[in-house]
Amino acid sequence: MKETGKYCKAYAIDSLKDFGGWTESLTTAAADERPSGSQRGGEYVFIHEDYTVTRSIFLNEEVLFNQVTSEWVEFCKTKLRFEIPAFKSSAPPSGPGAKIAVQQPTTKKDLPSAGADKLSS
Repeated sequence: MKETGKYCKAYAIDSLKDFGGWTESLTTAAADERPSGSQRGGEYVFIHEDYTVTRSIFLNEEVLFNQVTSEWVEFCKTKLRFEIPAFKSSAPPSGPGAKIAVQQPTTKKDLPSAGADKLSS
């Protein structure tokens, strides 16, 4: 089963080639089906949250670049403006003292219109 990460962003491959340490190596059999570098013009690739580069949105599939160094990370952050968004947890708070605030409708006007007719005053 193919694995997706939490985040990836598409970039034109030409913008990644501005990195001095860029080397391209496709790690799957699909390399034979893809056009060579000079024929690709305008191709988009994906940088993942681990700073690897692939041709697809899937982690570890069709990997083009996985030589992640501090220089590469800095290039991604400054030149490409790649940043991983801070995701809010969808899990409810847990642990000692954790509280979940729930506001209950108190009057007929607080209810959505579909349920308002079922509330008797």
